[in-house]
Amino acid sequence: MFKLNSMDIKSLAFRAIFVVANIFSVNAYSQEANDSNILQEFDDIIGEISSSSSDRKIEEVKVVKSNLTRKVIESYLDKQRDKQEPIKITQDLGTNLSGLDLSGLDFSNAQLLRANFANSVLTDCNFKNAYLEESDFRNAKAERVIFDEASLAVANFSKAELKKASFNSVYAEEAKFYKANLVEAIGNKANFKGTDFEEATLNHADFSYSDFTASDFSNSKAFEAKFKYATLSNIHLKNADWQKTNLYSADLSNTKINNTNLSNSVLFFVNFQRSNILKSNLTKIYGEAADFSNSIILESKFSKSNLEDTIFKNASLVKSNFTKSVLNNADFGGSNLTAINLSDSILTNAKLNNTILKDAIINSTYMKKVDLSFSNLSGARIYSSNLDLAILNGIKVDGLKITNTSMQNVKGLSNQNAEAILTNSQPAPQAAGKVPAS
Repeated sequence: MFKLNSMDIKSLAFRAIFVVANIFSVNAYSQEANDSNILQEFDDIIGEISSSSSDRKIEEVKVVKSNLTRKVIESYLDKQRDKQEPIKITQDLGTNLSGLDLSGLDFSNAQLLRANFANSVLTDCNFKNAYLEESDFRNAKAERVIFDEASLAVANFSKAELKKASFNSVYAEEAKFYKANLVEAIGNKANFKGTDFEEATLNHADFSYSDFTASDFSNSKAFEAKFKYATLSNIHLKNADWQKTNLYSADLSNTKINNTNLSNSVLFFVNFQRSNILKSNLTKIYGEAADFSNSIILESKFSKSNLEDTIFKNASLVKSNFTKSVLNNADFGGSNLTAINLSDSILTNAKLNNTILKDAIINSTYMKKVDLSFSNLSGARIYSSNLDLAILNGIKVDGLKITNTSMQNVKGLSNQNAEAILTNSQPAPQAAGKVPAS
């Protein structure tokens, strides 16, 4: 199979950025670009990049079992503590501690730079405040291990069993947790900047208040995990399953989210500013007061969600689905909402001013007091909805069709635009404009 080299991929990435810039450039009156062509080109580029990605090379663990024994190590630990002298295991005994059963031993405060624990059994060990930078824990069995306050920078935990392990307040920049099992692990107020969590399992884990800036969570699983108040800016979240994750007030600005499932998650007051979200599932989320401003969100699902007071200003939400969602007081000002689906949703007092709503689908939608001023509604279809008291100053209505919709006491609609709309519309029945069930 033909694969692109790194320079080709970089070239494609720059093309994608250029295309995205065209999508993101919003002007309700001078939109000259053909939206469908832009979207098709963007999809083609994304497809090329995805198909060109080679499978990750799995690093084989070549372990030469340590010549040390558990008895020797345990005796050394006891001796150093009795003498109240520093525990410098790698200096005094060597770095190779691999392939041993060291379960239950106390390594707290130990100096273990570049220690090799690969394939070792470390269940219930205590590494609190230990110095473990560049250490090797690949394939280690380390359930319930305590790493609190340890220094773990550049340590390698690939494929390690770390169920219920504790990482509170650790310093673990650029560590590797590739394919690690972190189920029910805890790591509050920790530093995981630039860390690799690709294909890791973090179900039911709690990493609240921790910093994961620029980390990679591609293909990871974090079902019912907690990242409350965590910093997750600039992370990669591709093909991940993060259903029912609690991200309360977390920072996910500048993130790249692709084909990821965040359904049923808590996203209250989350910062998604300047993020790229492609073909992802955010259905049934609690996203009140979240901020997606200046983001590029393509073909993603937000249906059946609570998005009251959420900010989407100057975002691109092309082909996104918001059906059966609550969007009261939401702010979409200046956004590209081409081919968006807002059917069966509630948008009381929402701001959609200066937006592009070309070919939008608005069916049985409650939009009382919505601000649509200076928006482009060309080709939009509005059926059985409520636009009472809506602000319609300067809207563009070429090809707009409104059927069975209540438009009582709308503001700012010129006689010319009113005639154009009514020509393509039918009178609203008495039942039109009811608040849809959410």
